[in-house]
Amino acid sequence: MVKDAQMDKKRQWLPLGVACKVLAVNQVTLRRWADQGLIRSYRTPGGHRRFSQESLLSLVAKTSTLRNDEARYAMTESALQHIRRRVHHRAVSHQPWYEHIHEEDRGRMRLFGYRLLTLATDYLGGRGHRSELLSSARVVGEEYGVETARLGLPLE
Repeated sequence: MVKDAQMDKKRQWLPLGVACKVLAVNQVTLRRWADQGLIRSYRTPGGHRRFSQESLLSLVAKTSTLRNDEARYAMTESALQHIRRRVHHRAVSHQPWYEHIHEEDRGRMRLFGYRLLTLATDYLGGRGHRSELLSSARVVGEEYGVETARLGLPLE
C-alpha cells in the first residue's frame, strides 16, 4: 500500500509555480529547461504547463549532492550537450552556403563561436565577474557579427 502511494506521488504532474518552488528557479528558467528537453513536461488543453514531479525530484537529487558551483556547472554542461546534439543533427557542413567559405574563414568563425560559448558557460556557471563576462561577450558578438556580414552568411 505504501509503495502504491509512493508510485502515485512520483507520477504526479505539478503546475509551473509549484515546480519552480521545488527547484528554486524562476518561471522563465523552468520554461526554458522544459523547452530544451531538460525537464519532462506537457501542456494542458488550456495551454498551461505541467512538470513531472519525478523529473524534478531526480534533478534535485542530482544537484543536492553537489555544491552550488558544481550544480550550476552540471546544469550548464547538460544544456551544452543538448545544444551540441541539435547542432550536430543539423549538419552545418551540408548546408549550401558552407561550401563557399574558405577554411581560414571557417576557423576564424569557429574561434568566435567557441569564445562565445566559453563566455556563456562561465557566466551561467558563475565563474568570473558577470559584468566583465557580459562585456567580453558583447565585444566578441560584435566581431562575430561583422565577420558574418563580411562573409555574407545567413543569420540562421
